[in-house]
Amino acid sequence: MKRLSTVAVATALSAGLLGLAPEATAAPPTCPDAAHPIVSVSDDFDLTVGTKKVQKTDLDVLVDDRCGVDKVVAVVTSPRRTYRVTLTEGSDDPTSHTTGFSGTLRVDPDDLRNSDAGLWAVSYRVNDDSTKVATGSGRVRRATRVSFNAGPEPVRNNTITFSGKLERADWNKSRYRGIRGDVRVVVEVCCEEDDVVARFTTRSNGKYRVTQTFPGPDDYSLEYGGSETTASTRSRVDRVDAP
Repeated sequence: MKRLSTVAVATALSAGLLGLAPEATAAPPTCPDAAHPIVSVSDDFDLTVGTKKVQKTDLDVLVDDRCGVDKVVAVVTSPRRTYRVTLTEGSDDPTSHTTGFSGTLRVDPDDLRNSDAGLWAVSYRVNDDSTKVATGSGRVRRATRVSFNAGPEPVRNNTITFSGKLERADWNKSRYRGIRGDVRVVVEVCCEEDDVVARFTTRSNGKYRVTQTFPGPDDYSLEYGGSETTASTRSRVDRVDAP
């Protein structure tokens, strides 16, 4: 009897186990828009490049983590070449279903020519799929520098002379050269409320020398506003007192 009861118990247990329902598994998350998995990209960048230092800018992308994105590449197109930057996966935000990818664009002046200055196109591609992209842009400008002197000191004959030279990076020659042509330059009173006290243009070699009535004792500096391809710049401050 003891043997029979043991067999009966084992049989009952087996029947109970077979009757258990399988555990429910969670359904995989659904990508809301498989054709557009990129949620957002970096703001447009603006780089000023001189003649020696490599300039960098960060490129960031947020993707929908429900869309199976495991690779993001930024394709940056300048007038003469294309830069490809593979972005690295970073932190994710479960509350918004997003994952961040980031990388760094490096622009070396040795790789540039003057014709490269201006607007560059940016395309962010996921999983090597050229149809799943988001676009942006950036601007790369030639650096400028300016020398500035206000004098004489002390002022004589109630006149002041502004003189110096405005130069721009020449990527073709890896040096700075005077800006040619009609470049507008502004001299301002520094540094609380800037008041324009003179406007003039440099000569073809970037040099300037302008004499005018003395506006009064103050801190003076010179500012060049730049352009779509040339960076703005501001000179050192030169203090001029009354005689």
